[in-house]
Amino acid sequence: FLLRAAGSAVTDMSILTYTPINEETFPDEAFRGLVTSSFDKNSDSELDFEEVLNAENLYADNMGISSLQGINQLMYLKKVYCRNNTCTNPTS
Repeated sequence: FLLRAAGSAVTDMSILTYTPINEETFPDEAFRGLVTSSFDKNSDSELDFEEVLNAENLYADNMGISSLQGINQLMYLKKVYCRNNTCTNPTS
């Protein structure tokens, strides 16, 4: 999994690995599909560093999402639009 300490920049590229886009990382099927279609630019079912770095906005209105679990993997998000979904806790 791709991780970084809060408030710190990643400077050592050798520590980076890929984040799988699967049921374990993104349990909600609708959210997983949105992550795939929005950010997995090379369609390899993984998020590489460049894909995570470029994931700045998430448009998830009316997507039938019940959980945003895994959103922490998208650490460079600036804006999240997630109206009219069934999740009450953003990461549950």
